[in-house]
Amino acid sequence: MSFRKTIAVILSILLVAGSLGGCNSETAVNTLSEVNKEDEKYKDLQPPKTGPVGEWDIPIPEINPLGSQDLYYSTHYNELESHGVNYIDNFVENNITLNGETWTLEVEDPSGAPLYFLKKYAEQNKMKIFSSYYGDRLTFQLAKDEDSLWWGDAQADNNGYRLTVVKELRVPVGKEKKFTLADLDPEVDEISFVTSSSGEKFQSAALKLPDGELNLTIHGNNSSSMVTRRIYKSYQFSAHKSKEFVIDDLPQGQGDLTWEFSWRDNSKPSEFSFMLAELQDLPSVKLGDELGALKVCGVPFGDVVVEPQDGLEISHIDDYSIEGDLTPEGDTLFWLPSGLWNLVLTDLTAGLTGSTTRLVPVNAGEITTLTLPTSLKTAYTNLNTIFAEPEDLTGGITILETKDSGSQATISLEVNDPQKRDVFPTIENTVITEGGKEVEITDITRQITPPSVVLVLDSSGSMKKEMAATLEAAKEFINNLPDNSYIKVIDFDSRVKVLPGETKEDVIKSLSSVVAEGSTVLFDATLEGLRQLADKARPTLVVFADGADSSLDGQGVGSRADKRQVLEKIEEANIPVFTIGFGENPDATAMKEFAAASGGRYFSAKDEKALTEVFTAISGTFGNSFVMTYNRPKEASFTETPVISLVLDVSGSMDTDPAEEEGCDFRIDKTKKLFHDFILKLPENYLTQLISFQTSVVGSPIIKLGQITTQDKGQLLQSLGELKAYGGTPILRALTIAYENIRAVPSNKKAIVFLTDAALEVDEDEKAEFEKIIAQIKEDNIAVLWAGIGVEEHKEAFAKAASLSEGSYVVTENAEGLQASLNDLLASIEKMNTTQELPLTIQINDKDPTGSLLSYATTEYVNFTAPPKSGEIIAPDVTQISTGTPLKRYDSQTAALVTGTGIPGMDTILTKRIPINSQTSNKAMELTVKEAYYFSKFKGLEPPANKQFLALELQLKNITPDKIPYLIPSFSSHFYVNINNEGSYPASQATWLTETPLSLPGEPEVTLSPKEDLTGTLVFVIPDEPVTQTSLHFYDLGYEHIHLPLIGKMDKTFQQLDELPVKAPAKITDAFSIAVTASKLVDKVDIYPTKERNDLLYQIVEADFTTKVQALLDIQPHERLWLRIHTANGPLLTKMSEVTNVMPFGFASPVMLAPSSINK
Repeated sequence: MSFRKTIAVILSILLVAGSLGGCNSETAVNTLSEVNKEDEKYKDLQPPKTGPVGEWDIPIPEINPLGSQDLYYSTHYNELESHGVNYIDNFVENNITLNGETWTLEVEDPSGAPLYFLKKYAEQNKMKIFSSYYGDRLTFQLAKDEDSLWWGDAQADNNGYRLTVVKELRVPVGKEKKFTLADLDPEVDEISFVTSSSGEKFQSAALKLPDGELNLTIHGNNSSSMVTRRIYKSYQFSAHKSKEFVIDDLPQGQGDLTWEFSWRDNSKPSEFSFMLAELQDLPSVKLGDELGALKVCGVPFGDVVVEPQDGLEISHIDDYSIEGDLTPEGDTLFWLPSGLWNLVLTDLTAGLTGSTTRLVPVNAGEITTLTLPTSLKTAYTNLNTIFAEPEDLTGGITILETKDSGSQATISLEVNDPQKRDVFPTIENTVITEGGKEVEITDITRQITPPSVVLVLDSSGSMKKEMAATLEAAKEFINNLPDNSYIKVIDFDSRVKVLPGETKEDVIKSLSSVVAEGSTVLFDATLEGLRQLADKARPTLVVFADGADSSLDGQGVGSRADKRQVLEKIEEANIPVFTIGFGENPDATAMKEFAAASGGRYFSAKDEKALTEVFTAISGTFGNSFVMTYNRPKEASFTETPVISLVLDVSGSMDTDPAEEEGCDFRIDKTKKLFHDFILKLPENYLTQLISFQTSVVGSPIIKLGQITTQDKGQLLQSLGELKAYGGTPILRALTIAYENIRAVPSNKKAIVFLTDAALEVDEDEKAEFEKIIAQIKEDNIAVLWAGIGVEEHKEAFAKAASLSEGSYVVTENAEGLQASLNDLLASIEKMNTTQELPLTIQINDKDPTGSLLSYATTEYVNFTAPPKSGEIIAPDVTQISTGTPLKRYDSQTAALVTGTGIPGMDTILTKRIPINSQTSNKAMELTVKEAYYFSKFKGLEPPANKQFLALELQLKNITPDKIPYLIPSFSSHFYVNINNEGSYPASQATWLTETPLSLPGEPEVTLSPKEDLTGTLVFVIPDEPVTQTSLHFYDLGYEHIHLPLIGKMDKTFQQLDELPVKAPAKITDAFSIAVTASKLVDKVDIYPTKERNDLLYQIVEADFTTKVQALLDIQPHERLWLRIHTANGPLLTKMSEVTNVMPFGFASPVMLAPSSINK
């Protein structure tokens, strides 16, 4: 749309515009009198009068088409002013704000084509002329020298035109510019200039300030018809803190920046110097109006977001979100305006406040794929085991044993899943690398782990009649367990008794001591059962009881614990609990809740299948011990690329006046300058991490991995530039996180620089852990430089740490004193002896039936015989980025399936599309979801507020055993999507607007023939928010429901209508019969409560329709079906609620009934 508009405007400009000439107050610029008057088209038109430049009462502008000041209708000058211009350059519309010396020149021109002569003037003087949407406007540019850029912006009117001339002061790259403030007018309190970037190089600024203070604001504004980019950053510099500053956190990319330095009279500097440097290549970016996409793979766990660079704000007409959509593969997909973006991992369970990788390119109309390093997943997994709360543990891999068999190797390992889920590694979903090279896996064998079972037996007085049957059931249960099972029996009445024995034979003998007497301490006994299973493999708790705890029913002394405590412990333990109720009418409320909270089930002892079902559940878990065999690499690759972790203290003492607090100083800016220079000196092949540590105001630790392992110095410098000092100094946590992050990187040359201005001391209760980590650093052959600033009195602590780690230390009063030690560290890294151990990395990516992604990784070093070296050098694990793949958005497939002839971007706006390719079935139908399309506007139809359209491409296959037609009475009553586990949404009649609706327009029924598959689309109206979970649900009580996870983990409990209590049927006609089979009162249906009143409820009624013919039950349910309620004042008739529209099987529109279908 923008492109067509641009072309049209360019054509119109060509019809009305010609070209003009030029002048200069001193030389070289021609006046209009020298313009060629022989132009045939305008030969009869007279240009404005021109004359010698002469004297002016204001500074003379370089752009001066008339020459003499007297020939202008009016002239005006301002030493510093802003002016906005709008122009087209390279088919892109730009709106920018100019700042600098500004002239306003009004020209009277009765020729009728004033801009024609002005354009001729600009062309004659070799000025760059821009196109415009507007025929009465002309914008052009004159680059006279590298220190300034002149702009002309003319607006035509009835009398001629008004020309605004702006002289932008420019500072070129690589040239130091000195500003002497004493030379300025005393009333001037600001200096402004512009710098420019092609977007090809990383830019950094250096400032020298011998005295005084400066305030700096940097801003830029660039916009088109669809995208606006605004930059705003502010700084304060004081010579009291440092004489030299580096500014590394500039927003990078193509465009101009305006720098405005200002000062106060009482702190005015005598001078300052500024220089802009270009340091290294930036990733290439193809800018444009069209959105691009970023797919992020390998996120360890938790969430990932994107952020514009600090100080940059980007808006787009189509809108976008910094929160991505999850894909079926577990990747995260972002739809973004083109540019350079920062990617941030926000999960807090690994002890980190955030981990960032920077300057990620997103191209207009293309998709960027970013794969995070496996070493990051390993580090996060290890840190999660240290810092996460029990409910946030993610699990990992423990290597138990490795064996080098020459050409092959064998690994024995255990996958530790905190939720006790079975993991199924396969050759396809498992990756092993040895020495940095991926290997061929030949076999994966599961080592079946014996189950651990605890039986909790109720032997209270109420069980006397059931005791014999209960004990027989328990013996049968125990006898059927595998011989090597771990078994415990807990007998409880008024007390909890753990019976002796752990084998089948011993436990069965112990059952003879069980006697029915006393009260019921069910809660305490259940807790003891959980304790007995702590840390056991394949744990299961089975409870045999007949009723409630005596603390609830008042029949004697009950448990010390209450039900709430038990439920909390069950959820925390992640152990399945199966409960079996004995007696004629067992009080099973608590037992049902225990089973539901754990993922187990409740059974009645009268159910002959109860024990079988429990056995099946126990047998269905296998344990997660495996033996993996792989072919070793025939040639070894070098893994000797050095890795450095820079760990910097940015606590408040690094930027505090020493006069205010002892031991503090203004060190942060000097430290930034020091490490700026250090990073630039690093050899190009070095890998570096940058970690900062501090605390919040209330003392919570803030550890940031400001840049994930990288060879890109620009990423490191931007991270360094963004550091701000505040808070306290969490030494132990910072060291732990630094160690785990560098340890996970497969390299034989590693070093840590640990810098702090605090004593290298930890609390007494942390000393053992601190020294343990130092010992691990030494064992892993990691070189360490312990650097202290301003802590001379604590020099011994640094010396001790260096001794324990076999590293080095330096204690100095200022940052500059570290330079020599940093240089020595670089030299020592090059001389490090490489270890004979080889890095071995294992990564498993699995998915469970709910769609939850199971991802585990580890890196260990093994003493394998190294194969002959191949000469191939493999760099350690770094972030991988690939670009150039066209982004599928609007194409022929989309048009054929969904959008048809709708005009993309106008009556149909496709915001994103995600391939799905998920399949499942019930007893009658195989259902495949191929792709998901999201629309903010569809065929001219706007969704309700805060909603969007979701179109699913489906394929349905009839698999009925008897090969009969399968009829779905109404797609809107049977198909639902669940979004983000927050609510279900029915298929919409907007389905009929697609090119391939699942049913014919106006006919909600879907007939699936046994002879051919049905392909079509369904449309849903869903919340307009990032998608982290999606599942498709099809309801059929006859042939079973379908619950198909499409994206993310499906963990919502869906309403099962067949569990409602049964009511009597009622006959209505001879042709059709309706049987009311269930009814229930609820205060909420899905996400819809009963308005605001507490005295209202929904009554859900389930009914079966029966018909002898295939026919349309053509009634309007909202008009024909009423609920009659008997009250004290007589019968009350109530209309059907609108929530019927969103319920599974909701009867809200005419439906087709058929004898071969279950018509709910």
